[in-house]
Amino acid sequence: MVFLNLHMTEDFITELRGGASAPPLLHVIGVSLMTKHASACYHIYIGESMEHNTEDRLRVGVITSSHGIKGEVKVYPTTDDNDRFKSLDKCYLSNGRETLAVNCTSCKFLKNMVILKFKEYDNINDIERFKNYDILVDREDAVPLMDGEFFICDVLDADVYDQNDEHIGILDDVLETPANDVFVVKKDDGGEMLIPVVPDFVLDVDTENKKVKVRTFEMVEADDLDDDAED
Repeated sequence: MVFLNLHMTEDFITELRGGASAPPLLHVIGVSLMTKHASACYHIYIGESMEHNTEDRLRVGVITSSHGIKGEVKVYPTTDDNDRFKSLDKCYLSNGRETLAVNCTSCKFLKNMVILKFKEYDNINDIERFKNYDILVDREDAVPLMDGEFFICDVLDADVYDQNDEHIGILDDVLETPANDVFVVKKDDGGEMLIPVVPDFVLDVDTENKKVKVRTFEMVEADDLDDDAED
């Protein structure tokens, strides 16, 4: 059992979503068990997984601006493994409407950003228009996954079942927290459930069949707990 009151739950959701309002129907499980150690068994590669991904291509970064005057670009990485840019060769620049194939010829790092140079562009005037474009890679060029690792795009919209094989809902989103990632499940009854991505709660992730199995617990209000203690 997890003991939370609704006010605490809404504050928690608001913080996770950067100030967005919490949904009216909210079911949180396992919040108190989020730990970095436990989450190591399920690792999500966040970046190769966002809105412009397709079945065949994954996003690894977003161009934020030009860099210098020789056609370099400054990239905000959306991948967990920044070293993957060192071996980046063929990739794609895309804004959702236009997609261009390019070849990366150099890579360097500047604080939390990556500086890339593409063979096709040598002038700042040619590269400036690509601000806010995604950098995509073919799926076969993505970071190799180990056991227990998966890309967000491979679990979004997955069917979610509880430990009794009862259908709960659809995996709608994945939130990042300092401790571990959190699955956001849109429940069949219209509510929402948050599930920490740790082995105590995520029992199985089947990306091939888009199925996730989780362990759920009854949610008890703190006031109810006090009443039971008095009885």
